Amino acid sequence: MPFIDIGAILVRHCDNDLMQQLQTADFSIKNNILQVIFDNDLPFRITENFDVLKLLKYLDLSIENLKCESVYDIIEYIIDIANRLSDSSLYVFINARYYLSDEQIILLANEAKIKNVSILLVSLTLSSAIHEITTDDVVTYFIDGDFVDFRSDDLK
Repeated sequence: MPFIDIGAILVRHCDNDLMQQLQTADFSIKNNILQVIFDNDLPFRITENFDVLKLLKYLDLSIENLKCESVYDIIEYIIDIANRLSDSSLYVFINARYYLSDEQIILLANEAKIKNVSILLVSLTLSSAIHEITTDDVVTYFIDGDFVDFRSDDLK
């Protein structure tokens, strides 16, 4: 699964009241630990800076995991998660074309378009005789070793 900074995405969804509550909780935890340090004259120090991402890291936050049984299911799940998180990243899948049928690629393209998620399927091959998918939602480019598009008129 591609890297998604779920902590930063979660913080974007927090309002000011919740951020204040998290900062208060962080202060309380640090205060209790400082009391133990001072009471036992321990050579420890705690930073006073409030860092919500470090606080969330403590929670071991992760994306819920659904059962995905095929490459199609995995990509569909990533598109869904990106949509639910309002993530505007470009998701790049290498050689997924070898595991997906034309119909599945068209379905994924339609779903990505509906959910406003950017995906790019890159397939590496030495052959120029590859079946091209032609729909409004799927754009196919064939690039040769000199990085020149040798089939599409769009880039020329």
